[in-house]
Amino acid sequence: MPSESFRASLKNISPQTRAIVSIQVQILERVQYLLEKQGYLQVDFIYDPGKKGSAINKWIYGERDCSLKNLVNLQVELGEPIIEIPPVPKGENSFSDKPPINLTKSQLRCLAARGCF
Repeated sequence: MPSESFRASLKNISPQTRAIVSIQVQILERVQYLLEKQGYLQVDFIYDPGKKGSAINKWIYGERDCSLKNLVNLQVELGEPIIEIPPVPKGENSFSDKPPINLTKSQLRCLAARGCF
């Protein structure tokens, strides 16, 4: 049975932290499901340098957060979506309804350097 101080500390966890932990757990569960579904063992990824297995190991054990870029790479590797985002209905502030953004060459270089594309 949890102690009184433990229960009190749980009450102090911010809604943002609760949401982050919830999403991280959902992502990990999805990744583990896809790995098992396709017959991969976690160790298959750890020892295959092309698959960034050490990163997967670190996400699973909570040693570091998974970046969007790494999630996309893993999604491509597994051939199935890890995170699905519902589309914005047409006409409701959708980017596809707006003219393209014109970026300068220096802005494009900055985005590229950050790994945005």
